[in-house]
Amino acid sequence: KLAKISCGSRHCVALTRYGEALSWGFGPNGSLGTGLLEHPKMIMPPRRIATIRGCCMLSSAGEHNMVVTTKGTIYVWGRNDSGQLGMFTHSLTHSLSLSL
Repeated sequence: KLAKISCGSRHCVALTRYGEALSWGFGPNGSLGTGLLEHPKMIMPPRRIATIRGCCMLSSAGEHNMVVTTKGTIYVWGRNDSGQLGMFTHSLTHSLSLSL
């Protein structure tokens, strides 16, 4: 069962009540968190983001996302061409985890 959901411009991310993260929709800029750049014309079905566990908060916008775990780790992924992920690289897509 889903506990929380957040949507970007063409994708959604949800948290289950067990702290797992799921994503679906369009993911050509890494917004689905699978580590792949999905085909820009395909809608991907819901899939678990395997590297993230113990989620308690999430936020999505545009083509990027942020998840916070119960241990204080922050995961960000997706489009980053304007620094949306808090990393001022000129990479179109990127992912990062930080511990608080």
